Amino acid sequence: MRYALARLHGQRHTFYATFVRFGKLYLGPECIRYMLVQDVCDSDGEYLTEHCYIPLRPEDYVWSRVRRWYPIRFEAEVELYIKGQGRYRQLDYGFCRPSEVERVYEQEEMEV
Repeated sequence: MRYALARLHGQRHTFYATFVRFGKLYLGPECIRYMLVQDVCDSDGEYLTEHCYIPLRPEDYVWSRVRRWYPIRFEAEVELYIKGQGRYRQLDYGFCRPSEVERVYEQEEMEV
C-alpha cells in the first residue's frame, strides 16, 4: 500500500514524475486507457511512490507532446481503489482525473 499517498486521500495536488508510457487494457468490449509514471514526488519534492498507473478518460488521452522518459508535472486527485484480481485483491491509493499534464523543462544555470 502506498502510505505516503494515504495522507493526501481525497485531495487534488500537483505532482512531478517521469512519464513512461500510455497503455490500454481491454475488458470485454470496454477499453481502459492509462498512463504509467514513475518516481512520483509532490510539489515539495517529497518522494511518494516508485510507479503508478493513472486511468485516463477519453478526453485526457490527448497529450501527444509528452514522450517517454520526459519529466512531467500534472494535477490529480488521490483515491482509494482495489488493485489486483481474484483472491490477490488489496486496497491501495492511486491517482485519478489527471489534468494539466505538461513537460517540465530544467533550466541550466550559467556560471559567470
